[in-house]
Amino acid sequence: MIRVLHVIDHLGLGGAQSALLDLVTNMDKARVSSEVAVMHGRGLFAGQLECRGIKVHSLAPSKWPPAYLPNFVRLVRSGHYDVLHFHLQGANWIAKPLASVFSRAKRVAHDHSSADLSFRGWHSVPPDTLAHLFSHRVVAVSQGVADFVAARELVPRSKITVVPNGVDTGIFRPATAAQRIEARA
Repeated sequence: MIRVLHVIDHLGLGGAQSALLDLVTNMDKARVSSEVAVMHGRGLFAGQLECRGIKVHSLAPSKWPPAYLPNFVRLVRSGHYDVLHFHLQGANWIAKPLASVFSRAKRVAHDHSSADLSFRGWHSVPPDTLAHLFSHRVVAVSQGVADFVAARELVPRSKITVVPNGVDTGIFRPATAAQRIEARA
């Protein structure tokens, strides 16, 4: 059994949180044991994760004071995780370097960022580049993000895997002909 701890800044409303929910929900539970560590608060998705049998660790009630720092170290030292999977900037910039010191687990960055610098801003490139030094692997949500991470954040292509964001086909599926006619009406 592979033990995975998904580390994320917060579980408020967002695309990364939705992707994380789908990811841990659809893991092969016979092969992978998933837990989620949220750096601060609980957010909208904590209850949904727990209803699906996923253990959620809230490491601090809020961003300040940063109680998530010692709590994260305690969790990774006692959890015996095989993989630490980091989502969003705070987890990648703060928790991942800490994990490199206090855990022997493999570290995977999940890059949900846009490859569009006008959207994400140049300010994110230096800390992302530095944080990727602590990654064994970087998962990019599109080929555009993979190209950006390789070119701008200097991650070797051999460390990048593209896993496109998925769509829950149980909820979202193409409309039938009758549904399209009804929607137009």
